[in-house]
Amino acid sequence: INNEFKWKWKYIILFIPFIISVIDVIIVYSKPSYIYHDILEMAVTNQVNRFNSEYGLLNLNQHFILRHLWQFLSLIAVFPMLLRFIRSKKFQEKYKVVKYYWLIILYTLLFLMSILAMTYGIEREYFIQIIPYLQQEAAIIQVFFYLVLFLIAVIPISFPSVLYEDLVIYYERNTVKKAKTKNKENYLLLEPKYGLNIQEIKNKLEVIEKKEFFLKPDFDLNKCAQLLEIPTHHLSYFLNRNFNMSFSYYRTLYSGLTPIFFVLNVFQF
Repeated sequence: INNEFKWKWKYIILFIPFIISVIDVIIVYSKPSYIYHDILEMAVTNQVNRFNSEYGLLNLNQHFILRHLWQFLSLIAVFPMLLRFIRSKKFQEKYKVVKYYWLIILYTLLFLMSILAMTYGIEREYFIQIIPYLQQEAAIIQVFFYLVLFLIAVIPISFPSVLYEDLVIYYERNTVKKAKTKNKENYLLLEPKYGLNIQEIKNKLEVIEKKEFFLKPDFDLNKCAQLLEIPTHHLSYFLNRNFNMSFSYYRTLYSGLTPIFFVLNVFQF
């Protein structure tokens, strides 16, 4: 939301479940070894009741509830900030829309996951039913959990703007202040690359141009992406973001209208 992070000591409250877990681990290992082996044996032979194993301050199920309760409360705490952000003009900025929608999807998935897991733990701890059939279909929790992890990992890879736009933001905040003579292109070549190596792609495109691959009738987006060793959607995004054109238009310019391309680059950079 703020595209930055500043540590505040009040954030230590977020680590309370972790701190309690560390304390319980210390308690377990300070007891005779047979207690630890009993816990392991129950985890293997009696998976239904293994969550009731006593560790020290809390049992395993109480740790489970506490962890997801903290996740739920943390998400509630940042919701007003997220809501203001969605209503702001910044949310509608071009090229950042995909990144911001990914933020909303991530928040929603984590929120649903926290409610579902917390409810499951409470039902198991107090032998009550809040959501029908949740205890009988406990696999739903695991499936949803792995789905969230999968989407967190895959969405940024599938949409390079999620990873790429931090370069532009950093440029706007720092580069102009420090060196007014440096243009955006120079900045993008110098800054760390998140998913797209700008200089490497430019160098490979120059090689492709010199070898006149663009003149081949069957040279398309897929073959160009293979030579660049990047996904096709990354190549499309790269051309659109850096040259403001599609692959077909880019290929047309390089296959026979190089002077026009030169003029366009002069005006752009």
